[in-house]
Amino acid sequence: MDQWKKILDFGPRPVGSPAHDKTMEFIYQEMKGLGTDVHKEEFWFPGWENRGTSYLTLKSPEKRQLESWLFLGSGNGDAEGELRWIGTNYIWNMYGWDLYAIFSEEQEIVGYVSGRIGGDALSQTLIEGNGELPHFIVGEPENERLKELLQEHKVSVQGHAECGCREIKGTNIIVHMGVAESNRKKIMICAHYDSMYNTVGAYDNWAGTTVLMEFVKRYSGSGQEGELEIVFTDGEECRLAGSVYHAGKIDPGEYACVLNIDGIGRGNVMEIWGGAEWFNRKVLKLLSGNENTLDFHLKWPPPPGSDHKPFYDMGIPVCMLTVNDQGIIHTPKDIYDDSIEKNMNKILALVEYLVRNLQIE
Repeated sequence: MDQWKKILDFGPRPVGSPAHDKTMEFIYQEMKGLGTDVHKEEFWFPGWENRGTSYLTLKSPEKRQLESWLFLGSGNGDAEGELRWIGTNYIWNMYGWDLYAIFSEEQEIVGYVSGRIGGDALSQTLIEGNGELPHFIVGEPENERLKELLQEHKVSVQGHAECGCREIKGTNIIVHMGVAESNRKKIMICAHYDSMYNTVGAYDNWAGTTVLMEFVKRYSGSGQEGELEIVFTDGEECRLAGSVYHAGKIDPGEYACVLNIDGIGRGNVMEIWGGAEWFNRKVLKLLSGNENTLDFHLKWPPPPGSDHKPFYDMGIPVCMLTVNDQGIIHTPKDIYDDSIEKNMNKILALVEYLVRNLQIE
């Protein structure tokens, strides 16, 4: 899969960035070069951009800069005042983090800080949409220290967010493969190619994109029975913008299932985010007897934090395969590692096996 590593050289690929556009065109030209039936599906959505250096500083009772990142969707500007714990921020409606507000002298909320539970600082997405106020993320070590300080002190912070919102064009890349049969529905296989603004995203999701490109390379011109729709989705980090758009353009009755490849990390446990229940049984029966199957952990109903969600919401059975790697996700530490490629080869073999053996009429 070495030929696809060029994508990592482009740098972080948030939607709307030059690196993103290079990646999109690279994938499109590679698919076109394989002689496939490929086209671009363009769409516009309310985007967000990191536009400079942002920071969060602890002013009292200690004075130092906190390790932090902005939420994708953070508001622009400055926030200074007293920090108070106010509740919980549910990330993608999946992970509960401590939520703090920054109060001005006039007792107005002027910014937010979310404290991660279970890991270092990383970037994440404000799931409700782009916000009006700065919103920072700190990791568990800083979060624990803030809670300790708040037990005995008044805590003040100063933050600066340099970012902005604009309408951004996204581009899904769609490849049609296989031979349509009157008694079989098509299978969709998807993987997102965008990344967060602060990482080249080898695990999330260069790995998934590369597996899907390699799958197309192996299957193009093979006369595969059954129709396949390959979708390199865009804007996954931006509230699933590309998959939401594509879901609005299809007839769910034409699809047997959606296989989603998102995040192939360094571990030895494969998570299966799947549903409906009957479909999970089919998938587990097939995977349990395959030599490439890692130890697995089924999550059902499938968590909402990836591109299978809009299709699952339409009633299409879904299966996402991931080797979760929370130690590097959405950080500059998410770079290429040989153990990632080892797991990529296993996931590729499993996707091929599922496509050959899933019989859904």
